[in-house]
Amino acid sequence: MITLRLGNRHHKDITLLHELIEELRKHPKACDEVWFASEYGFAPLDVHERSARLMAEAAELFEQLNIRTSLQISNTIGHGEYMKSKDCSGLVYEGSNAEQMVGPNGECAAYCFCWNGENFRKYTYRVIQMYASFKPHSVWFDDDLRSGNHYPVEYGCFCSACIEKFNKKYETKFDRTSLVHEINYGDVLWRERWIEFVREGVGSFARMAAEAVRSVSPESFLGLQYAMGSYYSGCDVEHVLGAFHEISGRMVKSRPGGGFYNDHDPNGMLEKALFMAHDNAKTPDYVKEWRPEIENLPDVAFGKSNYGTCLESSLYLAFGNNALSYATLMNDWEPMSWHGKMFDMFEKHRPYWKRLSAASNIGKCGGLLLVKSPRAYRMPLSEEQAPFTWTEMNSVAGKELLRCGIPLCYNADRACAGLLLSDAV
Repeated sequence: MITLRLGNRHHKDITLLHELIEELRKHPKACDEVWFASEYGFAPLDVHERSARLMAEAAELFEQLNIRTSLQISNTIGHGEYMKSKDCSGLVYEGSNAEQMVGPNGECAAYCFCWNGENFRKYTYRVIQMYASFKPHSVWFDDDLRSGNHYPVEYGCFCSACIEKFNKKYETKFDRTSLVHEINYGDVLWRERWIEFVREGVGSFARMAAEAVRSVSPESFLGLQYAMGSYYSGCDVEHVLGAFHEISGRMVKSRPGGGFYNDHDPNGMLEKALFMAHDNAKTPDYVKEWRPEIENLPDVAFGKSNYGTCLESSLYLAFGNNALSYATLMNDWEPMSWHGKMFDMFEKHRPYWKRLSAASNIGKCGGLLLVKSPRAYRMPLSEEQAPFTWTEMNSVAGKELLRCGIPLCYNADRACAGLLLSDAV
């Protein structure tokens, strides 16, 4: 039930690794699973190979403690410009044939890539194979497996190859400028077709990633870390979750997200809980695990208190999730004894959390339904409006009502009444 997401140093620094193992030995009920993290960035294959080998060795030590070991693929398409601080020399170098992502204005993302790019896919396939070779219980894909928010490209991919592929599919002759104009201000039919084209491309990439896992570890479960903050690729992420289910043939795991990094304003927990409830309500039946991530970045004592961490955990379980994952150890800026105090509180809360998890397994959140249109992205734009404003998704509208003690939900079959906010009207 309780998973700790490790940094990508824990399997490489033997001293740090043993400090963590010893602390967990003192708190046997504080952790059921760890996620190892692949290298951030796009390093050469030999760098990934060495990291994967050390990961496999470290996994054996956790298995001896009856702590199951899983894997996080830290980046696929790319998180954005900050990746330049990492080793990206496996793809980013003069003369590289890796297909970089292009935005609607023609701007190129130096550290994010086109999901349709064959060279980029070959690199990604091999990297995933290397890390999944230790046969992790689950393989989680971080939240850059998405179509938007790849700084400086907010909406992708409008590279020449993607536009050519779109034109071939619909027998059209759009260039980048005319296509972007049509998506925003023309017949809504073209917007819908572009959304479907994007979903097909990202879904195909997800199938490739799942096939890479299956080729070396067919028993691994697959999971997606994500936060639905935009209508750019439709109203759900079933194009990715469905690809995972299709290839693995197993139930799929979901880690809904949303940033809440300290507890200076506890109301932020309510907003994140509602954000996740929105995402969970849209998951298909083959998703059986909802594991919110409690993010205590940057993992320092003045960030989020142990009490706040446990309160947040209880709240998210009460909002329909049935397991927990923590980004509390990704940076080792505090002594392991500080983390030990948090583990101690995890153990004390565990019986309560198990009861909340059991309730989430057999029920759904109810209350006042926040009505959302499944086709909100069809809203027409006038020429005076900024392009892509139709992508805006307000997943936490009405959150102020939570502070009044009014339960809110997105599950229509559990609602006592519906609330029509202005955007839904």
